[in-house]
Amino acid sequence: MNRADRRRQEKARKSADAQRTAVAARRYAQDVRRDGVFDAQAALRDPYYMEQIRREREAQLAAWNQNGITREDLKAEYEKGYAAARKDLAAFTMRMFYAALAISLRRLYKFGEERIIRTLDAVQWTMTEEICTADILARCKQETGLDILDTDYDN
Repeated sequence: MNRADRRRQEKARKSADAQRTAVAARRYAQDVRRDGVFDAQAALRDPYYMEQIRREREAQLAAWNQNGITREDLKAEYEKGYAAARKDLAAFTMRMFYAALAISLRRLYKFGEERIIRTLDAVQWTMTEEICTADILARCKQETGLDILDTDYDN
């Protein structure tokens, strides 16, 4: 193989690499735009996709460093956001639970508004009386004979 053939092969290899990199960058951008995160399986299968992720992370770190943001700053903000999200999720979940309970009481036992409110108040009182989930689960088992398991009401 002469020098011209080697140059041609090198040029073709660089062109193919550039094309694969462009495809991986497009897939990465689509995945992040659609899901908010990259596709881990694609990253494991495609080294060009993984390289795009690495470049994106390096650019993000460089931008943070340029703006004076440290990992500790990010961790502190993450923890604050996580705590706020948990609080919001708990409030949302409880509202949905109370609404579902009220509907069920109405449908199954024809409870009126007053009886539903008394029941919801009793549920709230029981939940705040017990210190932790283990206490309330033990109390449920003791008083009703029901053992509520994690898998009982998943779906």
